[in-house]
Amino acid sequence: MFSGFPLLTPKLINTLQQQGFSNFVRQDWTKNYQLNQGGTRTFLYSPFKAFDKAEYYCKRLKKDLLPDFFNIKNTHQKKRLFEAAEDQQQVCLAKIIEHNFKLVDEERIRIARHVQTRYPQQYELMLKNDFRIIIGDNFGKVFYKLRIGTGVIISINDGDL
Repeated sequence: MFSGFPLLTPKLINTLQQQGFSNFVRQDWTKNYQLNQGGTRTFLYSPFKAFDKAEYYCKRLKKDLLPDFFNIKNTHQKKRLFEAAEDQQQVCLAKIIEHNFKLVDEERIRIARHVQTRYPQQYELMLKNDFRIIIGDNFGKVFYKLRIGTGVIISINDGDL
């Protein structure tokens, strides 16, 4: 299970704000967070620059029980976001992936085994060619795209591993 989203901290919020991100959408991510122990609620916060995109994203979280929207230009909402980031009773993650994020070896091995089992011909190509793993997400559901050589692309949902 992907665990590369960083913790949402006041410092990270300030950094994102300096980069122009002023809207944050919260979604319940408890069932997706592998390190969740002892019933701790886990939330994933998606930063947006554009208000309308954040609003649209929040509306699309119909299945989520606790979606919430924060616009840090609003003093009250900014305070609530900082309080959530500092709350020790929950885990708050930011939906950002560093540009050169490297998967841990266990994750890379699970992806390779998945390809070997489901796509044996592409696995042989992986052994002979350069390949790249690209991490993406769709409403908090993480997926990997494997780009093998110049043309083969395989998409794998993190939940399938």
